[in-house]
Amino acid sequence: MSRRKVNPARGMCRIIWAMIQLALIITLFSIPVITIGDVISSVSYTVMKFLKKDDTKIWTTFWAQFKGNFKKTIGLWLATLVETAILVYGVWYWYANLALLSVGKGPAGMTYGSVITSLVISIILLFLFIMFACHIFPLIGNYENDWKGTVKTAWYLARHEALRSLLYAMIVVGIMALLFAFLPVIVMFIAIGFGVVALICTIIHRSIFQHALSQLEEENA
Repeated sequence: MSRRKVNPARGMCRIIWAMIQLALIITLFSIPVITIGDVISSVSYTVMKFLKKDDTKIWTTFWAQFKGNFKKTIGLWLATLVETAILVYGVWYWYANLALLSVGKGPAGMTYGSVITSLVISIILLFLFIMFACHIFPLIGNYENDWKGTVKTAWYLARHEALRSLLYAMIVVGIMALLFAFLPVIVMFIAIGFGVVALICTIIHRSIFQHALSQLEEENA
C-alpha cells in the first residue's frame, strides 16, 4: 500500500492556523484570571492531541477538557497564585532593601551580605516553585490522577529533571517579563504568540516527562 504524501505547505498552514486558534483561546478564556490554571491544562491536552494528530479540532477538544478540568484546577491555581505572589514579594522586598543600602538609606541592622544572601535565596525559591508549578497543570490535563499524585509527580519532575525544568521556568518567566515590560507585544501574542508558546511549552513538558519515565523504567528493570 502506498503511503499518502503530505503537502508541506498545507501542513505548515495547519500548524499556523492551530496556533492562531490557540492564541485566541488562551486570550479569551484567561480573562477571568481564576480560569488560567484550567486554560493551561486544557491547552496542554489540546496541543498534545494536535501533535499526535494534526487534524484535531482545536476548539472542540479544548472546550471538552476545559469543562471537565475546572473543579480540578481552580483550587491549585488559586494556591499557585498566592504562593507566587508571596515569593515575588520576597524578591522585591530584598531587592528594594539592597537599593536603599546602596544609597545609604537601608534599615538599621541590615548589611550588604545579609541582604544579598536573602535576595539570592528568595530568587532560588521563586524559581524552584515555578519549576514545580509549570508541571502541575499539564499533568492535570494529560494524565488521570488525584491532586496529591499530581503534586507529587510535579515535584518529582522538578527535582529529577532540574535542568530541563529550569529551562521551562525561564521561558515562562521570560515571556511574562516581556509582556509586562513591552505591553504592545501583547497584540502580537494575541494574534499567534500564545499559541506558539503553548506549543513550545507542551513539547518541553512532554520531553521532560518522557525522559523521567524512561529513567524510572531503567531503574526498575
